[in-house]
Amino acid sequence: MTKQPISRRHHYVPEFFLAGFTESGEKDDFLFVFDKDKKKQWKSKPDSVAFEHDYYRFDLKGIEPDYIENNFAKFESKASKVIKKIIKLREIPADEEFIILMNLIALMVVRGPQNRRIFSKPLEQMAKISLQIMTQTEERWKSIIQRMKRSGYDIESNITYNEFKKSLDRDGFSITLTREGQIYNSLKSLDLIIPLLIDRKWSLLISEDQKNKFICSDSPVALRWTIPVPAFWGPGFGMENTELTVPISNNLSLIGRFEGQSQKILAKPKYIAAINKITLIFAERFVYSANKDILWLRKNGNVGDTPDLISSLERPNKRTSLS
Repeated sequence: MTKQPISRRHHYVPEFFLAGFTESGEKDDFLFVFDKDKKKQWKSKPDSVAFEHDYYRFDLKGIEPDYIENNFAKFESKASKVIKKIIKLREIPADEEFIILMNLIALMVVRGPQNRRIFSKPLEQMAKISLQIMTQTEERWKSIIQRMKRSGYDIESNITYNEFKKSLDRDGFSITLTREGQIYNSLKSLDLIIPLLIDRKWSLLISEDQKNKFICSDSPVALRWTIPVPAFWGPGFGMENTELTVPISNNLSLIGRFEGQSQKILAKPKYIAAINKITLIFAERFVYSANKDILWLRKNGNVGDTPDLISSLERPNKRTSLS
């Protein structure tokens, strides 16, 4: 049997998901890409965006290099059916399909390059603190080095304690998890995130306007406060008064909150604009849309001044239910 070639183009936003933001909703159609940094726009297919080469590659003995990518592909085969069903029926699924949807959202939280770095940073900071403890005295440092060598670790011995201590004290180096460590750490965080997503009340916003459509990005899950808070206090997935927005197609977007009730809502143009602006703010770099005129996003002033239009959905007189 001929061995399948190792996949090297690894998407952090699934190709089938991006297909929902083409004009036809199909993977072989085109979408428009907007680069926030370079302020440029071009046309592309879903398989040519939101990927990095060898992004999930595992270079560890006994594990196939594309083990993670292959397992993602198996899960995405199930998830794509759930997303297509939501788009067709305009209903949030229940039971097993709902769990698959929550797993998909959680994966998109942890898979992006920006969030991979965010989830890795605490461990890298802890490693620096551990090194400071290890180097408090030269005797402790030498004792730890000897124990590591006896345990089989290959320790470089051409740097002296004083040189290492001096570099550590002036913060003259960085600690970075390996790609394998970053992947493992990101996937472990799913155990914490998924139950918190399941506990939220999820509403489905529906656009019936062919002109006003939802956009997607390279970081499509946005977590934000629904109340004013100090700038230094970031929202968490388990915190009340927070909201997750997840556009899932040109015409549909999910909103998840702990407060209120799940419902279907006919989204007016101003609500679509508000969600699109949030999607733009949380995008790491790239925005994807079926509309050619993504550049309107540049004309709306400071994106940090986004009005809190979505919170008005909590008011009954501002809500049009489709259920």
